Amino acid sequence: MAYPRHGLRFGEINETNGTAEEVAAIKKIGRIVGPMNAVLRVPQYAINFSRMGDFFFKQQVIPRDVHELAIIYVGRHWNAQFEWFAHRAIAIKEGLPAHICDAIEQGRRPENMNENQRIVYDFTAELIQNKGVSDKTYAEAKAKFGEKGIIHLIGVIAFYTSVCMVLNVDKFPVPEGVTPMARL
Repeated sequence: MAYPRHGLRFGEINETNGTAEEVAAIKKIGRIVGPMNAVLRVPQYAINFSRMGDFFFKQQVIPRDVHELAIIYVGRHWNAQFEWFAHRAIAIKEGLPAHICDAIEQGRRPENMNENQRIVYDFTAELIQNKGVSDKTYAEAKAKFGEKGIIHLIGVIAFYTSVCMVLNVDKFPVPEGVTPMARL
């Protein structure tokens, strides 16, 4: 399945039409997918944006399944079609049960979550919906993942919020043949 190279608002930047700085950023980044084409308009930002994405993709501070749970919750909250499409598949590959993904897609709290899933779901939902977390939710997350895990989770939520914002402003589509999720 071919991923779109750019959204509907920001035209494609590539090695033949980009400025010298944009082309240098493309070479440094490598694969240009999702929000990367749009952020190339500010090459140094694009390089750092890519590094941040790589950091969160490669780090194992919290288990991968719940790392992806946080990402798909953010993607769903923002109705970011491409983000949801891409990370739902990754979440399932990383072991997040499909019924959890389905519930999040439908705007429902998932049932039958294990402890890690429940803690990350609650933390992510509270932070996004309430702009903070309760003492109880913080204490549970700290007991399970430590302060390092909490900061990592906040970083994932913040970074993927910015990814979704770029994708939405760019009206970045899902690949041809993929049905977009319904808006909540």
